Amino acid sequence: MLGTTLRDPHAIEGTKEPLGGPRSAAPRYLPGIRTRPTLQTRCKHLPSGHDLIGYEIHHGHTTADGSATAWPTTPPGELIGGAMRDGRVWGTYLHGLFDADPFRRWFIDRLRQRRGWPCDGRIRACYDLEPAFDRLADTVRRRPRHGRPVSEDRPVMPLWMHLLAALALDALCGDPPRWPHPVKAIGRAALAVEAPLRRRLDDGFRAGLVAVMVMVGGTALLSAAVVYGAAAIHPRLGDLISILVLYTTLATRSLSDHARAVQLPLQQGDLTTARAQLARLVGRDTDELDEAEISRATVESVAENTVDGVTAPLLFAVVGGPVAAMTYKAINTLDSTFGYKTERYLHFGRAAARLDDAANFIPARLTALLTIPAAALAGLDGKKAWRILRRDRHNHPSPNGGHIEAAVAGALHVRLGGANRYFGQSSFRPYLGDADQTLTAQHIGAGLRLMFWTTALVAVAGVAGRQLCILALSSGSFTP
Repeated sequence: MLGTTLRDPHAIEGTKEPLGGPRSAAPRYLPGIRTRPTLQTRCKHLPSGHDLIGYEIHHGHTTADGSATAWPTTPPGELIGGAMRDGRVWGTYLHGLFDADPFRRWFIDRLRQRRGWPCDGRIRACYDLEPAFDRLADTVRRRPRHGRPVSEDRPVMPLWMHLLAALALDALCGDPPRWPHPVKAIGRAALAVEAPLRRRLDDGFRAGLVAVMVMVGGTALLSAAVVYGAAAIHPRLGDLISILVLYTTLATRSLSDHARAVQLPLQQGDLTTARAQLARLVGRDTDELDEAEISRATVESVAENTVDGVTAPLLFAVVGGPVAAMTYKAINTLDSTFGYKTERYLHFGRAAARLDDAANFIPARLTALLTIPAAALAGLDGKKAWRILRRDRHNHPSPNGGHIEAAVAGALHVRLGGANRYFGQSSFRPYLGDADQTLTAQHIGAGLRLMFWTTALVAVAGVAGRQLCILALSSGSFTP
């Protein structure tokens, strides 16, 4: 059973006689029942074009003795239906849905045509169920406080609206420094579990693997409890919480603010302030960097964090909603916390680093590809972005980081990579791109413009791809 409990003080549910015999498609009712789990749902059935709204009674198929076998729940707004060999129709039974004559006739006729059945009594009997189905629907319409207008116990707003609202909220507010943030909480929790796991497990890799399992699994479960718990309290609360969770996974405004905090003093020739601001954005030593190196470090950070902080959580959200996006942020935060090749984390952080590489495999490549049209839209060089992406994408210690940095280097006509210092130790990364131009503060602004266009294209492509998948899945079934 799905949904909330709808009280039935007038015994609309409990006093009915079974209809249609043992082969009926109608749910069977047991005398004396005064409450029954129900859920108001509304959706548009795409194959038939019918608008549907009603109260769900059960999700599964009804047997002769009145018991129901549950079927897995479906994504928001979807409807599944089918038929058994003995003629029973199963599906998401809805008051106000199967009692809607145009849709019911379309649904049953479609079943009959696909199964090659004649229009005989075992199917035609379903046409005569309207009075029984209408009784509860009429009661609910007269007493709307008894139900909640939601879509299959999930928020009523479609996911694309959640994403649009989260992007707008991130653009307006960013990450206020004094506000609590889930990513900070994940980082603190990860550090808190490190010491106990090291004491209990002698093998550093196994301890790190358990830490990853605990933190990622715990984040997913807690996120799901918050999102779906809010939706169960009230659908609009579910919408609000989903948008807020998605908002906390995006860092477009925060990344832009940090980069501009470096760009502005750099344009004014204040290298000391620019270095101090850069130190908040990157992990390398910044004390001796000149303008070109400060600009390079900022452009590289913007490029890398375009994936980690913006497009990857967007794509995870497109696939799995706010829970998937927050789960990705847990993975990425663990890599930022443990994924260092230092003596302390060489073994303990290996699982976190490998999982982060796997999670970013598709987002990094898709983002790099969409950087090419984004470069053209931003007034940069899309053709060279494509050429440098193909040539230099593997010139990076990370299996994913080189893709986006190569595309950005080509679009800006600059060379990224080279010598860096971390905690006083020198490090060298292979070059990406050609040094057609000397890096300056102006390239930071161009890199940010490219990031914004790339974000927009990823959001559009992700939502469009999701809708196309839904349409493709619905074309051969009864799924809206």
